[in-house]
Amino acid sequence: MSSNFWQINKQSEQFNHGKTCISRAMSYIEVWEARCYCDGIPDEVSFRLMESMRVPSYKAIAMCILNNDLALYGLGFAPHVSHWYRTVKDLNKEPDRQMEIEL
Repeated sequence: MSSNFWQINKQSEQFNHGKTCISRAMSYIEVWEARCYCDGIPDEVSFRLMESMRVPSYKAIAMCILNNDLALYGLGFAPHVSHWYRTVKDLNKEPDRQMEIEL
């Protein structure tokens, strides 16, 4: 029986660093180099690996920028959501309270 020790899982954490495209790209490179790419991330990987976000590459960064994804959501960065946006969404989730009319 296999324990799936060597199985490569998609990273579930989301990057949430920086406000500019350059600072986000630099943090993306730093995080991946801290994980296991001490010699630097590769220039290019196969398309399926790049699309699954399991392997980093400079080509993935370039593709996000060329597709006008300057927030780098395609690399796994989370959009900034303010506290007030969440509060309003929670208010909209409450069921509508109908007024009871006494006859």
